[in-house]
Amino acid sequence: MKKNKGAIVFLIFYVCACVDSYANQTPQKIVGFLQIRNESAVIEQAVRALSLYTDAIVVLDDASTDNTVGICRSIANQYHIESIICNEISAWEHGKESDNRQKLLDAGRTIGGTHFIVIDADEVLTANCAHDNFLRNLILRLNPGDSLFMNIVHCWDNLERYRIYFNEKMKAFIFCDDGICSYSSRFLHVDRVPFNIAGGAKLELQDERYGLLHFGYLNWENVLIRQTWYRYLERVRNSTRSINEINSWYCAYKDKDATTCPVPKEWLAGYRFFDSSVFDKTEQWRSKQIAQWIENYGLDYFDGLTI
Repeated sequence: MKKNKGAIVFLIFYVCACVDSYANQTPQKIVGFLQIRNESAVIEQAVRALSLYTDAIVVLDDASTDNTVGICRSIANQYHIESIICNEISAWEHGKESDNRQKLLDAGRTIGGTHFIVIDADEVLTANCAHDNFLRNLILRLNPGDSLFMNIVHCWDNLERYRIYFNEKMKAFIFCDDGICSYSSRFLHVDRVPFNIAGGAKLELQDERYGLLHFGYLNWENVLIRQTWYRYLERVRNSTRSINEINSWYCAYKDKDATTCPVPKEWLAGYRFFDSSVFDKTEQWRSKQIAQWIENYGLDYFDGLTI
């Protein structure tokens, strides 16, 4: 792996050189955001890893039908979950994902959050980010309006190999609140950092030793179910979108036999609690949802969608 020490040195120099009157006057608090649905198998592990970098966590449950919320409540004190928001009706199915993002941001502000980490339940930061509070210290040097981009890497079919999509190699999922930004109304695939955040810089941590690990491609059966679910959801919620457009949007190029790289040991070695078997469970709720859509709309309505 290429190590770009100059990039991290530049980034630290930049944020240290900023006039940080905000940090001197406002109590700083890093809050993690998790938007979840039917994540009972993985949620405790995700929260435990996120708690290493945060002072508090806010969870939004989008109408789970399993015990996800119960688990969150049972571990709330242990991992500083300060707010659990429960949607009775799924925003993904009946509203907008941007509503969920905004609820998380509002709740984070209510509990005094100044800096935010926005991730999913099938993601963890590489374990070396916790060494000597490296990432925490970096985040707390961000000024209002600053956002931080990091590499996002996808463990591919197993924990020994990973893949990076070079057209989306860097992802912004950490930011320092400017106090006024908000999430623009959007049905699905909402950016993690509000688009209208202002007054700061877009910073990139280009050192490839650090990043966000995504485990969504460990279980290939779930990959196929999830891609089908998204295609069907788009057809149900966005009927003006053509079949060809839906198929092209949802990962036709993300094939199982893609070229991959070896996962460095330090990315997971610090998480002794990590158990990859939590991703083995088949996402039955998505399959049931697909079957229900077919019953409601008829199979012909989804004709042409890639499965």
